[in-house]
Amino acid sequence: MGLARWRSVALPDPDEAVREEALGTAFTAVVQAEQGAHYTMMKPKIPVASVTGTNGRMTTTRLLEHVAMTAGLVTAWSATDGVVAQGVMVEPGDYSGTAGVRKVLPTSRVQLAILETARGGLLLNTIGIWM
Repeated sequence: MGLARWRSVALPDPDEAVREEALGTAFTAVVQAEQGAHYTMMKPKIPVASVTGTNGRMTTTRLLEHVAMTAGLVTAWSATDGVVAQGVMVEPGDYSGTAGVRKVLPTSRVQLAILETARGGLLLNTIGIWM
């Protein structure tokens, strides 16, 4: 099988009046739509480090935790292998998205939260933290 050959077809110029009418109709529909529920985000009371990227998220998360603990801070972090507080695994599992945020931020006495943030979680749910 070879590649399909497509002939070039010139498209007609759009009619300005038709385009303006379509834009006006769309604008009216948006303005008259009911307002949805107000989106709320967690507002942390402690510093948060969010680590994202293609490679090295967990390594960076663990490095930040080690540096913070060495400096005397009480830390909690979430990653693809679970939620850890002060170096102790609290809950195993993939917590690299919003579930990790919900587990780490309410942890008592934590002075620094470190969140491994996978791109998929950002694209699907957003992380929902107001910095």
